[in-house]
Amino acid sequence: SPTVESDDWCQRLRFAILDEIHTLGKAGQGTIWEQVLLVAHCPILALSATLGAPEAFVAWLRGLQQDRGRDLYVVQHHGRYNHLTPWVFDGAGLKRVHPYMALLGESTSYLLPRPPSLKMLPEDAVRLHGLLMELEGATPSLMSLAPGTFFAADPAAGWNLSMEQASEWEAAIAAHFDCLPVELRLKAVLRLTEEAREGFDVVERALQQVGEPAYLAGSILADYLHSSQLLPAICFHNCRQGCEFIAMALYDTLEKREKQHRQDKNTDSEKRELQTKFNAVAFRLSKIRSTALNPELESLKTERDGLQRAIAFHDEPLLEFTAFVPGQPRVSRECLRDDLSTLRCSTSGCLWQLLFRGIGVHHSGLSKEYRQTVERMFRMRQLGLVVSTSTLAVGINMPSKASIFAGDSPFLDAYQYQQEAGRAGRRGFDLRGHTVFLGLPRLKVSLLLAADLPMIQGNEVMTPSLVLRLVMKERFLAATNRARGNVLKAIENVIGSPLFLPLRDSGKLQRAALFRLCCSFLRQERLLGSKLELTDLAGFVVHIHYDEPGNFAIGSLLQVPGLLEEICCQSREALVSLLCHLFCRREGGKVTAVPSTRLPPLPAKVGKEIEKLSQRALEAAVGFWQSFLLEHAPMYGSEVLPLTGFEVKTLTLEFTEEVASEVAQRQTHQVILRSSFDALSGWCDDDFQCIEELCRSARCDLGLSPSMFPAFSTLSPNLNSYLLDYYKHGQLGAIIKNNRIPRTEVYEHLDTFKFMLKSLAATAERRAAVEANRPTSFSDPVIVSAFSAVSKEFEGIMKQGVAAPKLPISKTKAVFT
Repeated sequence: SPTVESDDWCQRLRFAILDEIHTLGKAGQGTIWEQVLLVAHCPILALSATLGAPEAFVAWLRGLQQDRGRDLYVVQHHGRYNHLTPWVFDGAGLKRVHPYMALLGESTSYLLPRPPSLKMLPEDAVRLHGLLMELEGATPSLMSLAPGTFFAADPAAGWNLSMEQASEWEAAIAAHFDCLPVELRLKAVLRLTEEAREGFDVVERALQQVGEPAYLAGSILADYLHSSQLLPAICFHNCRQGCEFIAMALYDTLEKREKQHRQDKNTDSEKRELQTKFNAVAFRLSKIRSTALNPELESLKTERDGLQRAIAFHDEPLLEFTAFVPGQPRVSRECLRDDLSTLRCSTSGCLWQLLFRGIGVHHSGLSKEYRQTVERMFRMRQLGLVVSTSTLAVGINMPSKASIFAGDSPFLDAYQYQQEAGRAGRRGFDLRGHTVFLGLPRLKVSLLLAADLPMIQGNEVMTPSLVLRLVMKERFLAATNRARGNVLKAIENVIGSPLFLPLRDSGKLQRAALFRLCCSFLRQERLLGSKLELTDLAGFVVHIHYDEPGNFAIGSLLQVPGLLEEICCQSREALVSLLCHLFCRREGGKVTAVPSTRLPPLPAKVGKEIEKLSQRALEAAVGFWQSFLLEHAPMYGSEVLPLTGFEVKTLTLEFTEEVASEVAQRQTHQVILRSSFDALSGWCDDDFQCIEELCRSARCDLGLSPSMFPAFSTLSPNLNSYLLDYYKHGQLGAIIKNNRIPRTEVYEHLDTFKFMLKSLAATAERRAAVEANRPTSFSDPVIVSAFSAVSKEFEGIMKQGVAAPKLPISKTKAVFT
């Protein structure tokens, strides 16, 4: 931020701690992490427990630190502080999974090679050693691996072994196993995994018969978690709606079973007797005059309070029909109600009910208040089971005893598995963690157990908004006579040191060219002057930099005299409709629906200006990269097929006179920027219709991405009007039903749009205050007041009607994806 306060704060920064640094490899949020590492001027401490193949990442990070004049020290710990025990739940109980099940392929008639990352727990190694003694016989090499013999060389060990010593013994057993004949190894693995494979067979047959949603809904895993003392636990599922469905189905099952239990035990009669006694005591109290010294009065009050507590206890769910952690103090229903009554959130009433039975739900589509309540109660052991997406896998301290993997998903890979499994058995809480597979096929579990962590990849960090922010920071420091070394170094790193930078000579040259292209585009849009001086509009665009290309579209509209003012004068709905076209866009609007869910078209003048912005970005990109390739032709010769490495050169054949004439007529333009592969398919020029086509069809060695260019691919006529509709009527149920917005995503979309409106309003008000003596189009009182009013109105609507419709638990549909 180009302010004195921001620069002073940055100068006081001495260290930066980045936990879960592997998040850098994720699309979207990973870009922010990489930008932080590129521009941070202070020493850093990067932490990760799931960083796969760290050599390339460490080399890149070491280069950044050396450029800052610092060394990079790498501290690695192999293995966990405590072990994880894998289980499979087959509907009838928990069955132990031996890690070597991962060596069995689709067919059990052959073995796969054992990956180095596949480790056994000490008890697994004991089982394997005992089985090999039975199958192989007491050979000298196997006898030397007997625990009593193996650890006899270390008299200090005795039977008080460390984890390192147990790991050494496990490695020796595994090495011996690898040297055995294939037939013997296969026989041993089949014996070791017999029970688990039977469990997976039961699971797979059930999945084929009833499907995954019904199978997960019918599971009674909570009973076995209670009896096996595996609570508290986190149940991971990759679908938001599925998380709510699983939790509600469990709640419904527990409630029905408790109701039946109370009927069988006739506990309602006990409650009626207590209520009768309470009424009698209350009546007697009403007839006694209150005096300072009245022993009968005090005795009746004590009796009344005891009866009241007993009645309240009868209203509480019985422990065996909840997911509360045994032995932990429970929060009473009344105390929990008092706590929840102070919160405002867009959460269905049935989700609050789950908390009364020790069950919580956690995903990014829920309100912040509800999620924080679930996190706090789980940490305090007041919840025993939380059903969550991967939101609880990174960056949140939620130690559990077990991690449950419910249902399969294409997103469930080795990285996500290890990250989510790492929630269980946390240091300082448990000596052993557990992972439970619920509704997963055997082959998927084998892949998760044996797969290595992927190497993290970099992201495209250079965008026009980032370039504008860096230039703005540099200009501000120069104008205030402050040190510019850090920001200049940050610009240099963004240009020349992104993690994904290709290992070739043209890489840094290409990045420098992209920086020049961004600066050229910013000058073209009148955000920078000819000498990179800042214009008045630059601050407005930078303030909403997180939502490209909407910020550039607003900036373009503000430069057309009277255009935005005209819309603001029409109605608030017209302004909201315009903003819905630029921010939080969602396809799928239907004009045939009743009511219509299609966003009204943009005014002709506005649509024309936005199309002009996209066309200017496209023309600037095409012209720049064509000139770049012509200037540096020796570096960019023939293209290479990505898999085979086959080099594709320009086609040079001897044509007949007739064919040569036809080819000459077709190829009126030279192909410079377009890929040779596309050109072979009939595209004979560099005429691109949109940014997406340019990035898709350009030479792959340029690595072009749509995020580099602030342009809308198309002004779709089928945008969903859910935000505009909510602004009109404020009914969540209506946009869920009519606009087809998933109930689990409603709060997230509304909150994002609210934040964007507040940013626009704050920016407009700030610019109006700064430019009071020299008003411009974007400090116009009409525009400022309209942005401020829309922001306050939308926030007020959310406060009044944020509660999502309450759905009966018993009527929840067993359908989710």
